[in-house]
This record gives sequence, structure tokens and C-alpha cells, in this order.
Amino acid sequence: MITQPNHPSPTPQALRQAGFSLVEMLTVVTVLAIMLAATTQISRSWTGQEIAASATRIAQDFSYAQSLAMKRGQPVEVRFYKHYDQSIASDEPHYHSYQLVGYDSRQQRIITLGEMQRLEGSIVVIPSTRYSTVMLTERSFDFTKDPLPGIVTSGMKVASVEFRPSGATSLDPDPNHQWTLSLAAEKDSRPSGKLPPTARTLLITPETGAVTVY
Repeated sequence: MITQPNHPSPTPQALRQAGFSLVEMLTVVTVLAIMLAATTQISRSWTGQEIAASATRIAQDFSYAQSLAMKRGQPVEVRFYKHYDQSIASDEPHYHSYQLVGYDSRQQRIITLGEMQRLEGSIVVIPSTRYSTVMLTERSFDFTKDPLPGIVTSGMKVASVEFRPSGATSLDPDPNHQWTLSLAAEKDSRPSGKLPPTARTLLITPETGAVTVY
């Protein structure tokens, strides 16, 4: 008769030496969860800072465009361009840049009044007219009349705010209508409900050209 060898049962110490204990595994999972949450919070905070910086810069350039129009005695536009941009990981065109343009009486044509400005990182203008009513001014880019910006792609769109020599804008002053421009990260640029918590909205007063950032 063949007898089976009698192997002793492994002791708890031997099991711990062979691998992770349940407590150790739970500790590792907890640490990883905390690190993931911290990374997400840092990323969200950084995105919020980029959006706030972009909103502040646009507000400053609106003010500059207004003062320039008053100084030149001719209208100055802040034009936002919708185009494909390799700096954004997206297959869709976005409003990611803008530029000041104005009429040159000597050349009798619209000219650029500065370099094209890009928004921070992957920050874009939310294209929905629900959140960015300035998009109601959207039109196709006219390659025969519009001054060429720093980047040109097919199917470009333009939305703009024009400041007049009086300091007012070309926007409809209807008190029942608010003129807004909302910014968000590209991944949050098509909200189905409320604006993402990191979004910022610029409110433009048509009669005075004043801009408030919310």
C-alpha cells in the first residue's frame, strides 16, 4: 500500500512571508485611492487656474480694444476663431484663439492690430449659445476680405465683439438679453446641463463695453 507523505500545514508566519496579508493589500489599495484622488484634485485645480487666467486675459484685451477704438476713432473688433488646433487633443474645431482687428482708412481695408492670442492649455470657448451668447454673431471666415490670422484652416468660423469709438459695443443692448462668453476645458466644452464647476463666464455690457468675469 502506498502512503501519502504527511506535510505539515503552513503557519500564519509562513503565509505572511509568501505574499501580502489582507491588511497589507487593503493598505496598498487605500494609498492608491488617496493618490488618485489627490492627482485628480491637482489636475482640476490646475485646469481652473488656466481657465481663470484665460478669462482675465480676454477681459483685459476687451478693455484694450475699447480704449484703442476710442483713441483711433474707428471700430476695433475682438475676433474669436474656430479652427482645428493640434495643441488640443480633439478631432473637432474649437474656439481656442482670438485677435484684434480694425479698419485702416489709408489702406481702406480691415487689418490685424496684434498677434493672434491662444487660450491657456486646452481651454476653449463653450460654443453653445446657451452659455456663450456671443456665438450668435458667428459667421464663416471670408478668405477674400478678412485679414488672415496666424493660423488658417478649412471651415474656419468667426465670432466677434466690436467696440466703437464711443466705447459702446455693436451688441444688441436689449435689457432682456445678456451677452456672455463662457470658457471651459475642451473635455467639458459641451455641457448637457449645468456649467462645469471650473468654468468661467464673461458678462459684457453692450452700452458701456464693461466686462465682468464670473
